[in-house]
Amino acid sequence: MPEDLLAVIKQQLAKILENQDKATDQQNRLDRDFGGISTLTNIPSVVVVVDPRHEAMCIKEAKLLHIPVVALCNTDCTIEGIEYPVVGNDGSVSSVRFVLEAIKSALAVEA
Repeated sequence: MPEDLLAVIKQQLAKILENQDKATDQQNRLDRDFGGISTLTNIPSVVVVVDPRHEAMCIKEAKLLHIPVVALCNTDCTIEGIEYPVVGNDGSVSSVRFVLEAIKSALAVEA
C-alpha cells in the first residue's frame, strides 16, 4: 500500500512540475511577444509592418487605435487596412533594408 501511495504522489508531483513548465513557457512567449509594448508610455504615431500577412493582428490593433500603418507588401498581400502600402519584396533582406532605411530617413526629417 505505501508503494502505491508513493507512486501516486510521484505522478501528481510530475503533473505539477509539467504544468509549471508549461506556465513558464507561456510566460516567456508572452514576454517575447509583448514585452516591448509594456514599456510604451505613449501611443505610437505610426506603425511600420514588413509582412502584413504575418502581422495581421498588429494591423487590426492599429486600426482600432486609429494609428496609421505603413507596410511593405508583396504582390500577393492584401492592402486592406493599410494606409500607406509600399509594394516590394518583403522576403528579400536587401529590399526590406532599403525600405526601412528610407522610412527611417523620412521620419528623422520630420522629427
